[in-house]
Amino acid sequence: MTIYFRVLDSTTQKPQLKPLSYTREIPTGTVNGSNLDFVLSLTPFSDDTTDVYLDRLYVVPSEYTLNIGTKTISFVQAPQSSQEVFVKYLKS
Repeated sequence: MTIYFRVLDSTTQKPQLKPLSYTREIPTGTVNGSNLDFVLSLTPFSDDTTDVYLDRLYVVPSEYTLNIGTKTISFVQAPQSSQEVFVKYLKS
């Protein structure tokens, strides 16, 4: 699925449509009960278009932070070794 967002071109300052598409992935990082940080392969469009799941259950945003610049999700509490981390997001 492709979604288009209206954005301002940074050079011309004219509005244009930017295509975005959803990506689903298991981020890179060791799930061992102590690792808090997991890295995405692509850059998310924004915090608001990113959903994080543990064992298929939605994780509320207060339980993690997303650094878009480094593509890193940092959990408040480390996922246990038996859990699966899964992320769905709009890539920019």
